[in-house]
Amino acid sequence: MKWICGCALLLLSGTIANAESVISKALLAMDQPKQMAAWTRLLKRSNQPCDNAVRAMFQGGSERAGQDSWSVGCADGNEYSIGIGYDAAGSTKILTCKDLATVNAMLMKRSGKPASNDTGCWAKY
Repeated sequence: MKWICGCALLLLSGTIANAESVISKALLAMDQPKQMAAWTRLLKRSNQPCDNAVRAMFQGGSERAGQDSWSVGCADGNEYSIGIGYDAAGSTKILTCKDLATVNAMLMKRSGKPASNDTGCWAKY
């Protein structure tokens, strides 16, 4: 049991350490209800359909892309891949998961490789 708890803490601390955006760090420090409310506000302010954010997953950061990546799902079925920039303003890029899958398929086809299911969105099974 101690081993499982230790692994969970290690994974959690590793996730927090990988967040580079000030906004991502603040989101990770929030409890779940506050975090879901913050995602709902962000999506509504961005004119994205989302009645209520119900799940979010921090997917890591990318120095090369200069952003942290999140996957956010809404109760109404809308799902998003959200990038939060490392810049001082915390610039945000929002793509629907469907659009991200389409772009992924196009790029994979262009490179001569089969389409991948690993599109950057948290898929429910």
